[in-house]
Amino acid sequence: MTAWLVAAVLVGCVPKGALPVVPAAPEVPAEAVDPMAILAEGAASLDPSARAHALAWLVRTDPDPGAPSWAQRGLWDPEPWVQRQVVDALADRGDAAATLADFVRRDVDPYVRATAGLGLVGDPDAVGAFRAAYTSEPQTWRKVPLALVLARAGDAEAAAFLSKALARGEVGLELEFFDDLGASGLVDLVAALRSGAEHVEPELLLPYAAARLRLGDSDAAEDLRRALAATDSEERLFALDVVTGLPPDLALPLLRRAPAGTDVAGWYAALALVGAGEGDSTRLVQGAAHADREVRLQAARFAGDVGADRSRRDQRAARDTIRIAFADDDAEVRRAAIASVTRLGLDGEGAWLNALLHDDDLAVRVDAAGAVRALVPPP
Repeated sequence: MTAWLVAAVLVGCVPKGALPVVPAAPEVPAEAVDPMAILAEGAASLDPSARAHALAWLVRTDPDPGAPSWAQRGLWDPEPWVQRQVVDALADRGDAAATLADFVRRDVDPYVRATAGLGLVGDPDAVGAFRAAYTSEPQTWRKVPLALVLARAGDAEAAAFLSKALARGEVGLELEFFDDLGASGLVDLVAALRSGAEHVEPELLLPYAAARLRLGDSDAAEDLRRALAATDSEERLFALDVVTGLPPDLALPLLRRAPAGTDVAGWYAALALVGAGEGDSTRLVQGAAHADREVRLQAARFAGDVGADRSRRDQRAARDTIRIAFADDDAEVRRAAIASVTRLGLDGEGAWLNALLHDDDLAVRVDAAGAVRALVPPP
């Protein structure tokens, strides 16, 4: 790791109640680095995480309509997780319907295929491709995401099949599917989700509840509140992961009732509440210097939710948190800080991002390069 990162902050050594020292802007190494070269290196990496992030950044920042070359490279990647990141990036662009329509005609992972297809339910050819795949697929858990797309397109037979499969718990352990399900607007599935909670694996109980809540079943909130107050810390942490993935208007009432505390889950809940617009924003800064890496990671993450509509005090706390996180000795914390800067559009953080282009960790360099291109688009 570069010297400025090592010397910038001593994590975990801040007296109780005090705020850590925010590091000064680093000196950018004299040797210039081309962000595009870093992203190209990441796109060729054998590490799926670095490759996925690099390809997603390249797709998001490509000035050509639809990002054709990088999109095809990502969509033909052998790893479904890489494909999913590229699908999400294409969906964010809003000019890649034709590319996604070609993708859903291929025999790829059905869960990734469905995520791409949900934005194409008005395209008869794309829906026809899903109908053919659905009809020929013998395994229920692989038919389920295909049925979701068809149900959104108004296919009653597929909707009935989906309802029965959910009621029996015959669905893959694919958490992103439940985000798609909850956002589908298919309120008739609530009864099936209620029944299915009795049959699914424990890991899916909360995703089932979250999907119900997003589809309008307010009773599901009680299942999530119960998990947030569990005595088992791992259960509480997973509940927080699920709750913070909900839309803000659904997450905030749950976070208000989540137990506070000095353990990791207590910190997580408090930091998420600050990100949602309530609580003391100095908790973000204190969290950024906590001894536990998970707390620091969440502080860096939720700093990115403190947008321009918040008070100057909150915005200052978010910026200080991000700058401390840039100097963290954990690569994932640094990456979370980069993601937050990108969400907030803080182009004034160029010195930190340029310094991170020289980071020892390829994934950090990739995210820094993507952020530089996103915040300062190429001419």
